[in-house]
Amino acid sequence: MCIEVKWTQTMNAPQHMREAIREAGNMDSPYPWVVQKKADVGLTSINKLGQQHAYTTPETLDAMLALSPPHIQAIIKPEPLGRKKNMRLITLQEFAMMLNDGLSLGPDREDW
Repeated sequence: MCIEVKWTQTMNAPQHMREAIREAGNMDSPYPWVVQKKADVGLTSINKLGQQHAYTTPETLDAMLALSPPHIQAIIKPEPLGRKKNMRLITLQEFAMMLNDGLSLGPDREDW
């Protein structure tokens, strides 16, 4: 898996996705993803971290969901992204659950 992480003023999803696909190719990874900080959402808690964006191609999301248990497949609700709707957007919380076999990002800690 290749994850391109972005914290930019604007969400330039097509460019960021192209970068993720290029980097995934360099790694021989079939799973390119972009994790993008969501504007106006802080990073002060696990809940806020979970609201950040994660997006990929429909093919990548479908392939990864096919490897996930049915209860995870039922939770993930992707939204089309991009002018051509050629990407799929989920929350970072959903992404973490898909990667962690249903486990969330973790309990919120007071010292974060």
